[in-house]
Amino acid sequence: MLQHKLTSKKKEFIIDDFDKAKTLYLIIKGHYFLSEFRSGAEVFQRHDAWVATVMDPEDYVLWLKFGIMLLAEQENLAEINRNVMVFNGIYAQNEWGYDDDCESIKLAEALVNYKTGNLKKHTVYSMKYWLIQTIVHWQTNIKRPGRNRVSYQTLSSNEFLAQLK
Repeated sequence: MLQHKLTSKKKEFIIDDFDKAKTLYLIIKGHYFLSEFRSGAEVFQRHDAWVATVMDPEDYVLWLKFGIMLLAEQENLAEINRNVMVFNGIYAQNEWGYDDDCESIKLAEALVNYKTGNLKKHTVYSMKYWLIQTIVHWQTNIKRPGRNRVSYQTLSSNEFLAQLK
């Protein structure tokens, strides 16, 4: 009797493919924010082909973004270039404009080129990455007298570069 009750409701507990893919996305996002780059990159590479078939383009680009950022930390240039082409292809196909996700991808490319010593390819973005990291370090580590925390104005990267001119 109990077994019949459990098996009759079993379908309610089974998640569909999209839910599994979204769960994997949250797992790699968690790996990224916990600085578990190797583990996150392994999960991304193992499941990327399947996730590409399940997710809509709007969700898949978020999966790709975190996968690319994880691979950048692992200095995997070939995989990054392949995934950036897929990312850019989706943006071009859907005619989406430049946004924060595109900026994150450019900075991930700059990071891997910076770490691998390939500064000629993305010199502007490599310098931009270095400048942003320097400013973030300054903002988080330097305290002004008489204040508990640093107050600063948040600028977009384009506004920041415009101020440098």
